Amino acid sequence: MALPKVGFTPDSPQNFIVDAGVIVRDFKFDKTKGFSGTPIGATSGGTKVEIDIKKRLMDVDGAYITPVKGLEVTESFTAKMSSKLKEFSPETIALISGGTARAATEDEAPDGYQIIEFERQVKDGDYIDNVAIYGFQRGTGKEIIVVLDNCLVTSTFGLDTKDKDEATSDLEFTAHATPDQMLAGEMPCRIFYPSTTP
Repeated sequence: MALPKVGFTPDSPQNFIVDAGVIVRDFKFDKTKGFSGTPIGATSGGTKVEIDIKKRLMDVDGAYITPVKGLEVTESFTAKMSSKLKEFSPETIALISGGTARAATEDEAPDGYQIIEFERQVKDGDYIDNVAIYGFQRGTGKEIIVVLDNCLVTSTFGLDTKDKDEATSDLEFTAHATPDQMLAGEMPCRIFYPSTTP
């Protein structure tokens, strides 16, 4: 059999991941209802997932000419997802800035205002149990889902405003392992991918 001239096959279009993806929090699966989650908000410019696994070559006398199979170990694992948030509310601003929202008192502002405040310490309640991003496989129409556990927002909060456009803010989530996951050697990230195409 000759080598193919291109990577494209008749099945290729069925395996494309289409559209920008949707970011949700509190992702879960129920046997009767399927996958569910709460949208973070409308985004702009698509979404990006990065899983960075750094390897380290163990230093062994005599094995210095070339990397040797079996001497690589995982040194670090970081999973992130990012986008530009375009939908704002007191809750989403609190989420992306790392603050907490509360109703303003009558001495602080007129009725209908909330105030977002910040604290120095990171508390357990600041972590989001999980955040998922999903797009769709063209051939099956099924979701392709990347889930990050115990997320903190690690982007810098800022509002990017311009004429003839809506404001956006960078939004980056970074996964964190629980102590139990760490002790079990489990990473705080997983991918759900359809197993077959029609």
